[in-house]
Order: sequence, then structure tokens, then C-alpha cells
Amino acid sequence: MTLPSAFDRLRGLLTDLTPPLGLDPIHLHLGEYKAQLPPEFLTALSHSDGWLRYPPLGGTQDLMNAYSGWLMRRFSASVRELEVEPAPGAKQAIAITIAQAVFRARVRGVTDPVVLLPNPFYPTYHAACTAIDVRIEWYSPDSAGSIRPIELALRKVGENACAIVVCNPGNPSGCCLTRDALVTLSQRSSVGHATVIVDECYIESFFDYVPDGFLSVVGALDGGADFLVLHSLSKRSGVAGFRSAFVTGSPTIVREYAHYNRTCGVSIPAPICTTSAALWRDQVHVERMQSTLNRNWQLADEYLANLKQYSRSQAGLFIWLPVADDEAVCRRLWKEYAVMAMPGRYLSTVDYQGFDPGANFIRIALVHEEPIMRAALVRLRQAL
Repeated sequence: MTLPSAFDRLRGLLTDLTPPLGLDPIHLHLGEYKAQLPPEFLTALSHSDGWLRYPPLGGTQDLMNAYSGWLMRRFSASVRELEVEPAPGAKQAIAITIAQAVFRARVRGVTDPVVLLPNPFYPTYHAACTAIDVRIEWYSPDSAGSIRPIELALRKVGENACAIVVCNPGNPSGCCLTRDALVTLSQRSSVGHATVIVDECYIESFFDYVPDGFLSVVGALDGGADFLVLHSLSKRSGVAGFRSAFVTGSPTIVREYAHYNRTCGVSIPAPICTTSAALWRDQVHVERMQSTLNRNWQLADEYLANLKQYSRSQAGLFIWLPVADDEAVCRRLWKEYAVMAMPGRYLSTVDYQGFDPGANFIRIALVHEEPIMRAALVRLRQAL
């Protein structure tokens, strides 16, 4: 059974409430940057002919070259050993690759395939698994950045594991895997049959240190390696509406995804390909956004420091804040302060021990420019 999305549940929670008059509503429930992209990047979008033609299957050569150049600069990844394929947003790519991993397991004769998911989680992970009716084994990411929770989950399910989904840096917690953990995870991708799916859409949303990526440590690919890494411009460049992402990893897995997407999916329009290539090549606008994010975290430190439950995340856009009752707090924030936040329980589920690791947390997105962010944090401090 497919459950309502986190955003549908939030709308339902607040539907009977009206924010107070005289306060402009501030939306902190969605991880969508509000900064403006420099206009020079948008010129290709006015080329009307590109919008009237079928998009190029597999993207343009210019876009593929931009992917390869960024992977080499950011991770020193040997692109000769990697397949790369554009994707219409990371959500679609994650859902398809989970389904394909389950299909491969069933072809191998696994009668009860299992997907390992983090809890709390990005809602697409859960939706993808429920859509194909596959069993989920939950693990709670380690705040210290180890993969011990994954290893414990693997021991429970054994050969039934068909996919291990990892979010690094985490959403919503912002926890980052250590380099040693990534090395162990890369070794895991070369043994057994479970596909390691690494969501790195927040890998450039950092402030204090540069998180390691999976491709930084994976080294030369083994012929049996089975992994996929996802990157997106939604968070790196703040262009969520482009639906412009890509997957990279072991050739067989990427080619499977590419075959599906080219025949049954959505290819990226030519003007988006041109603009995306320019964005992947440019670091200046990324550093500008990172500077804004760092300033927002400094403001959070300033205004929320007296809350004993507040702590700065390692990376990412979100404050993951413990509260007494997440739904009640979100209702009060909207009704009395015109601030919309996301209840943590809408990003998690009750595990097999009856524990919900997202309950009584709220997720707050640090995505606005400084004046709005400052006003939002003042209201949060007053409320909490």
C-alpha cells in the first residue's frame, strides 16, 4: 500500500489552521534553495527550437563531458572505468534502480528479496519499495559516520539483500559517512549480490569540511562490483525545476538504467542539457551558495544556541531538531508564527522494535536569503 507523501501529510496536519495576520509566511519544510541563479546561465533556455524537438537520448556529448570533468575534479574518479547516464531528477533514478535490483534478485531465484533503507529516510526510498511490494530492512544511520548499522542489517537478511540504499550526507540528519566507512562500503559492493545505491545529492551542501564521496575511495572497479551513485543539480545549483541529475557507477548497472530510461523514461531537453553542462563546469555559483548556507548555519547557531536540544549538522540544508511533540510543534509554529516546518515522523517509520527515530523531531530547511532566514530563526526561538 502506497502511503501519502510527507508533504500531503503536512498539508493535512495544517489544513484547519490559518497563520496570523501581519506575519509573512516562511516555508522551512522544503529543501529548495531560494537563491537566484546568475542570469548568464539561463540564456540557452530561450532557444525555442530545442524545446520543440525530442530530447537527445542519453544527453548531449557536451553534457557527458561536463559530468566527466566534474567527477574528475571533485572525486579524482577515473571516468574511463565508469558509465555515466543523465537522469530526469534523482527521485526517478533511485526508484528505477531499486526496482531493477529487486528484479535481478528474483531472476537469481531469491524468493524474498530485501532492500536495506535508512530510517529516517528520503521519502522516495520508501515509496519505491512499497510500489513493488518488496520487504524492507531498516537501519538507523550512525551519527559517528560508521556503517555498522548497515552491517548488522546485512547479517539479519543474509543473501536476501538485493539493494543497500545509502544517503551521504544524510537527509534529514546531515550525518556524513567517514572515509573508512566509505572504503568498507566500496568493498561491500564487490562481494555478494546486493547493489549499493549511494545518494550523494547533498554532497556539495557543506560548510565546515568537504565530505568524501563514494567515488573518492572506490578505486579501480572490480568486474563484479555492483554500485550506483547519484548526483543532482537540484541541491548543487539550486535548480530543482530542471529535473537534471545523473547516475554513475558499475557499467552493467548504469547500462540497465540507461536502457530503461531511454525507452520508458524521460530524457533531458536540449536547452536543459546545455545549461546543465555549464553549471557542472562552474564552481563560482556553487561556492556562493555554500557561503549562503554557511551564513545560515551561523545564524542558527546565534539564535538557537540557548536551546539545549539544538546542534549543528555535519552537512546539508536541515536542522534536525528534537522537540516534545513534532506534530503539535509544527501546528503551533504555523498557527502562531507563520512558520512551516516538517514533522520528523513524516520522514521515518516505526521499525521492527516499535521505535520511530523521526518522531519528536522537526526538520527545518536553511534555504532562504539572510533577511528571511533571520526572521524565521527569531520566530523559531520565540516558539521553542
